[in-house]
Amino acid sequence: MTTTPPPPDISEVVTTRNVLFVVPCGRNKLDRPAPARELYASPHFRFALRQVETQAADVPGSQVRILSALHGLVEPDTELEPYDVSMICENSISATALAVQLRDLCPATLTIEVAAFLPAVYLAALRAAARVAAQEGLAAVTVHDAYISAPGIGYQRRVLARLTAGVAARSR
Repeated sequence: MTTTPPPPDISEVVTTRNVLFVVPCGRNKLDRPAPARELYASPHFRFALRQVETQAADVPGSQVRILSALHGLVEPDTELEPYDVSMICENSISATALAVQLRDLCPATLTIEVAAFLPAVYLAALRAAARVAAQEGLAAVTVHDAYISAPGIGYQRRVLARLTAGVAARSR
């Protein structure tokens, strides 16, 4: 019998200052313009965003962004038109454009820790952007994969659920 590995412990990353929390956009979208938090309509997206925002509220200087295949790193309240692009499409956001967005999100030190709650293809795009940022001298970005060795969505949901469990424990 194969056992699922335990979720990674990224508590050291998600409780430090100035963390950029990143969740992926979703394929299921509304058919009208809406803030990003509403545009992406899948239950998993909404759960992920809720969990990450709860954790981020407990971390000084942290930010939350949605990695959109078309727009890059967007604030959850940014109004977006519906679109049909994924990270594997030719017209998805480039690593260079994402690198510039990462630089713009960095504190004055031009370093940033990213807690990435992303599937493999989105994680690869963000890591490529971090490499470009470093090569171009834009920023030093460390991307932490919250779903490392993730065998599926159930595992991802457990990782996300642990976030708010940590917040609840610290508030006692």
